[in-house]
This record gives sequence, C-alpha cells and structure tokens, in this order.
Amino acid sequence: MKKGLIAIIIFTGIASVAIGQTRDTTLKLKPLKTFVSGTSIVKKALYKAFRVIQQDYYLIGDEGVPFGRGNQQYFGRHYGIGVVAKNVLWTEKQVLYPWLTDKSYKVLAADSLKPTQGKTQTAYFHYNYHACNCKYKELKGIKFDSIPLNNIAYYKLPGETPSVKLHEGEIPKLGIMVMFYTIDNEPMNGSTPVKMSITKQYVDWNDARTIGKLKKIKLPGKIIGGAFFSENFEMGTVGYHLAALYGRATNNPNQWVLTAFQNKFTSKLTVIKTITGKEGNRKKRRRKRRGRRNN
Repeated sequence: MKKGLIAIIIFTGIASVAIGQTRDTTLKLKPLKTFVSGTSIVKKALYKAFRVIQQDYYLIGDEGVPFGRGNQQYFGRHYGIGVVAKNVLWTEKQVLYPWLTDKSYKVLAADSLKPTQGKTQTAYFHYNYHACNCKYKELKGIKFDSIPLNNIAYYKLPGETPSVKLHEGEIPKLGIMVMFYTIDNEPMNGSTPVKMSITKQYVDWNDARTIGKLKKIKLPGKIIGGAFFSENFEMGTVGYHLAALYGRATNNPNQWVLTAFQNKFTSKLTVIKTITGKEGNRKKRRRKRRGRRNN
C-alpha cells in the first residue's frame, strides 16, 4: 500500500512538472545593450526633427519681369533635407539657392536674368512610409539666409517649433549619422519615396573640425541629405544634439562632406602653424645677418 502511494505521489509530481514546463510563458527579452542601441529607437527620437524641403525659384529680367518655365510659376524646383534646431530649419546652401546646382540655369547665367527665391514648402518626414506621402505646406513670411564661409543655410521658422538642441563644446569624432536617400536615381519630385539610414560613424575632421569626411557608405540609392548628432548622456536619458550638416561640397557638388556648426568653443579654435627644421634654420640665419648689419 505504501509503495503504491509513493508511486502515485512520484507520478503526480512528474506530471505537474511536465505541465508546468508546457505552460511556461516566461517572456524572453533581448539583451539590454541591443535594446538600447536599436536604430528604431533613435529613429523615433529624431525623425520628427527632419523636413523635406521643396524650394522654387524664378528669374527676373532687367525691367523686373519674372520668368518661369513651361507655364509654371517657377523656373526651377529643388528638393532637399532640413533639420529643425533652436527654432531654425537648417539645410545646405544648394537647397536655399537651387540655381547653384541647376544645369538649366547655368546656360542662362551669362544673360541679364537674375535668380530669385520663390515659394518654399516643407513636409514632415515619416520613416515608416513606403512612399513619400508628403503633404507640403508653404512657409510664408519667413526670413532666410546663409552662413558665410561654409555650406550652411537656414530658414527662421515662425513661432515656437519643437526642435533638437545644437551641440556645445568640441565637435566629436564619433556620433550618430542620419542619412536620407532615394531608391530611384532620377531627379527627385514631390512623390519620390525617401528612405532614412542611421549608423554610428567616426568622422575624419580637418584640424579646425569644421569640415569632415565619412568612410564610404554603401546605400541602395541616391543621397539627398543628412546630419550628424552627438550623443549626450544624462541620468536616465540620452540626448542627440545637432553637430553638423551633411551636404555637397562647395567646390565639388559630386562630393558630400559634413559641415560643423560653429559654437563658442569651436569658433575660438585656430590652426597652429608648425615650423619645420629648415624654416627654423632660415629664420636664424636671417637674424644673424640682420645683427651683423646693425653692428
């Protein structure tokens, strides 16, 4: 009797363990490191700061008569990417001044027709859209300008606009690189699908950390813009601050470079000119000669 009772208890225990194993609904989470560094989280944190810009321009003759093309209200139209920081929409000069890269205008550049900014429209970027699905809205009564001696231009937005912060301090070598591209190599239009790529990149800056280059990044399409962000860690939070814009080089439209924002720290940086041994010896000889002449 006791042996039978013991057998029943053992069988019941084994059965309960087996049932417990089959009903185990423990949630297996991914490692915390992978979860925090996921690109989807960075996309959700940054994509609302970007805009797709549609910039028109037209030509004006000597008598102030405006000229368009093809019965349109504009002569040329250009698309680009901008990012909102400190209530300003930052972009590259080729977006604000489309005629800089418009081959059609270069044919007429020698004439007396002068290019002038036309209508400016922007659309929010949505990273999960397969098509652009862009609903453009005109920016009216805005001020725009460009920063001398670099490739950065801007539109000053009306009112308080949610935006990211500008980076302060030394421009970092390692940060978050956000790039936008189109699958089709044809000229961009209002319905062209725009894709977003986020990677962590090391930047090869010049000595003053004003112009930087990236390693070759293979994207399945045509680059249309981007930005470089610094990572700023505080207790319980991570902040991404705008440090540089990704645009076409001023002297070479086919080359893309990073142009850093100048702040109180970087604006005081100057390149130290090193003196080679030969130059130092020459200066010493000149001083000796001057000393002999004076004597």
